[in-house]
Amino acid sequence: MTENIKLVDEILDNPVKIDLHDRKILYELMIDGRKPLSSVAKAVRLSEQVVNYRIKNLIKRGIITKFLTILEISQLKMGVYRALFRLEKTDSQKEKEIIKHFVENPYVFWVVRVGGRWDLLVDFTTRDIGHLYEVLQKSINKFPENLTNKEVIAFVDSWHFRRNYLVPGKRDERRIVYFGGIPKHTEVDKIDLQILKIITEEARLSNIEIGKKLNLAPNTVKNRIKALEKKKIIQGYSPFVHPTVFGCPCYKVLLTVRNTSEEKERKILSFGQYHSNIIFIEKVVGKWDYEYDIECNNEKEFRQLMREMKDKLADVVTDYETITFYYDYKSNYFPWDLTEFED
Repeated sequence: MTENIKLVDEILDNPVKIDLHDRKILYELMIDGRKPLSSVAKAVRLSEQVVNYRIKNLIKRGIITKFLTILEISQLKMGVYRALFRLEKTDSQKEKEIIKHFVENPYVFWVVRVGGRWDLLVDFTTRDIGHLYEVLQKSINKFPENLTNKEVIAFVDSWHFRRNYLVPGKRDERRIVYFGGIPKHTEVDKIDLQILKIITEEARLSNIEIGKKLNLAPNTVKNRIKALEKKKIIQGYSPFVHPTVFGCPCYKVLLTVRNTSEEKERKILSFGQYHSNIIFIEKVVGKWDYEYDIECNNEKEFRQLMREMKDKLADVVTDYETITFYYDYKSNYFPWDLTEFED
């Protein structure tokens, strides 16, 4: 059944409007998606009742679809890989079927409908490249006439920044959230994994609510979450926001760098951290070397940023490709079934 999957035209034909109060609320929640309403209200100088109403309205209008817990996936011994697909011989029903397939795949944590040379971006998280091959091949075998062209890359590092562009004049230091990289092992037990599974898409659940689901005392939940934060397995909490729904154009710029070096990487990272419109920087292995994920208030902002990038990184970037983001269908930093972690 694909009734719950809507295509991009159905979602984006009538963009909604948000005001400065909504933007400030979104920004505060992106700093800490578990922040109490009272703290958000104080930061944006509105009453708690008004903030609660506005958050519910942001959810109702499809700007926020859930609250995510951002995990350092590599500490769970999982690697991160991306596949870009062209869709062939695909009518509306078949496209919905393909999107639904990837949304329900337990090794997929991000699904985006894109435009340009590619139609679909899918991020996988698997044990290793061999496991990725198995998972990817199952999808290709399921849709052999539709997923006919692909490009696969592997993540080396990934940095996520605050969305300062939402609030005019916001110039505070942009905290870096890190995820995805070379798989490594950090000690976690079954209860930790159960907590992560619950809060990955329900980050605003209270310790009491989480405890009830797992038959644990609220203080036990609180202490375990703090320990997971200290280990940097939990990197932060954020609403799953869809900027294109409120009319903000979004892009991915894929960068090719000749003879990469530490100095060139510093330039790429510095440029990305400086620009409030750049939300993600990814260091990858594959056809490209780095990626910028960019969100803008309008097309003019994007053109200005690209002009500056070409100027300031002229001695670093030898080529680039642009992908337009239309809509994110899935984001889940713990998509796996818990049995994946059983010995």
